[in-house]
Amino acid sequence: MWNKSFSREESKARGKNRCSCKPERRRRQDNDGRQPFVLRGSTGQKVLIVDLDPQGNTTTGYGIPKRSVELGTYEMLIGEAEPKDVIRKTEFRTDVIGSNTRLAGAGLEMIDLPGRESRLRKALAKVQQDYDFIFIDCPPSLDLLTLNGLCACDSVLIPIQCEYYALEGLSELISTLKTIQKKV
Repeated sequence: MWNKSFSREESKARGKNRCSCKPERRRRQDNDGRQPFVLRGSTGQKVLIVDLDPQGNTTTGYGIPKRSVELGTYEMLIGEAEPKDVIRKTEFRTDVIGSNTRLAGAGLEMIDLPGRESRLRKALAKVQQDYDFIFIDCPPSLDLLTLNGLCACDSVLIPIQCEYYALEGLSELISTLKTIQKKV
């Protein structure tokens, strides 16, 4: 697990951000990956889940139809909406910033935006004190969306299946994490 160090004051002032990265191409582990989020919420801790995957499986997994997401992760990343405006309450005692297929184009739209790799971190800073944990569900690719998720977190959870392609993707992800640690 990757952990950044923060001073005692910073740790008290900020929620714990966890990034869930999936190095394999299949999405079978979405239901298993959701369990830690639900468990944290059920213990009375305030949890926010950010769906950073254009497929929106985490969004629908929390009972929010993708087509009903009018303001979500995409609008927050490109600066059209504030985090407090895109957060939705769920029946699982967790809040969700939902995703839909519009997010697939965010990588291209963010190319020319200043601070493109840290846009999620800056947006979440506005609501971070309201939550004990913020989980960021990243897409199963190493693109600008995943880079935003990794730059916004202080530790990484990597749910994988024990098969060749998953392990191959894991080595690429770990290499990317090392690069990000050096630059962030």
